[in-house]
Amino acid sequence: MPKNKHKYRFNIISALIIIIIAASVICVFLFIGEKAKNDVTSVVKNQHVEIDQKLIYQIKQSIEQEIKNTEKILITMAQIPEIRDGDTEICSTKLKKLFPALQVKWGNIGRSNNQGQFYCGVVDSIVGVDGTQYQYIRNIINDPDHHPVLGRGVPFEYKDGTKRFLVALHVPVYNLAGEFSGTLGTALYLSELEEKYLNALKEEQGSHAVLLDDNGDILYHPDPDLLGENVLTEKMQDLVAELPKLKQIWNKQLHGVVGSDEYYFRGQDKAASFDKIEISDSHHWSIAITTPLEQINSHMSSFITSTQQQLIVIVITVSLLVIIGLYVLLSWNRKLHNRVAKKTQDYLEQTQKVEQSDEKLKKTIKELEKLNKTMVGREMHMIDMKKEIEKLSKNKK
Repeated sequence: MPKNKHKYRFNIISALIIIIIAASVICVFLFIGEKAKNDVTSVVKNQHVEIDQKLIYQIKQSIEQEIKNTEKILITMAQIPEIRDGDTEICSTKLKKLFPALQVKWGNIGRSNNQGQFYCGVVDSIVGVDGTQYQYIRNIINDPDHHPVLGRGVPFEYKDGTKRFLVALHVPVYNLAGEFSGTLGTALYLSELEEKYLNALKEEQGSHAVLLDDNGDILYHPDPDLLGENVLTEKMQDLVAELPKLKQIWNKQLHGVVGSDEYYFRGQDKAASFDKIEISDSHHWSIAITTPLEQINSHMSSFITSTQQQLIVIVITVSLLVIIGLYVLLSWNRKLHNRVAKKTQDYLEQTQKVEQSDEKLKKTIKELEKLNKTMVGREMHMIDMKKEIEKLSKNKK
């Protein structure tokens, strides 16, 4: 009975030790998790910035490619004889016929002569307009090589009052002699670029995009109060007077710098990645993706907490399995011990019986040896008596 009590106490102590170890492991996991949270968050933040940089690079390439494709279409159209050499009626008729077939959402297509005067277009109201009032027309005319030009953003409003921008893209037109004879251009609605590449970012962890012209115009921003503003104006400079980091980012964007940085704006710490969209050698846009750091940290903290909970469940499960396994092992060991003890007891009893039998056998052997000696003595005595009788018989004769 004392032995059984000892075994029972041993089982309880073993189980308690395992529970203590499990609890210690859980505490260690929690401690390490909390300690590593900042480091992990920093790593994840850097990874998030890298992802944003790759994403923004893809968007930049897509926008650049879309502008190049539009240039190619206009250059091809500029080689059509009716557009290249036709008068107002012939040129306008051809443009109106081609325009629906292009299946593009352009504002208009207009043809100007080498003096910048528009003389044909899809929309008749453009005829007679002096294009030299626009800087981009003057640029392409005065450029000795007449490179294609993309104008600055021009604000306009839809019927619902929504404010957006359009930009004019013009390519040179050459006559059969290879001489510059004017331009062919169209109006591109930036809302089309927004729908294709920028609006989807609003749904990604609170992120949003910002499109900035190198003259400071904010061509796209989800906040209507900032859309259309110029970051170089006194109003916007006053807005960032106490926000040097944001001011630095704007300055980098205006100079076409590619990179990332963190800043504070309207009560939030944010991470921004920005890249340069090449428009021409002397003109660029800058596109940025900005994400609240709290949003990144929140997702990371949630992930870490979830991971900690999973680890705790795993540790508890393993501990229970170990306790159950130990209980089964100890039970099996107890049964095995009882069997061994019984076998040992049987063996000892058999051994004792054998030893007792051996003692009896030794005693019997001794008695037989003693009896044998007695018998031998008697036999020797009878031989001696026989000899005496024979001797007496001889003497009588």
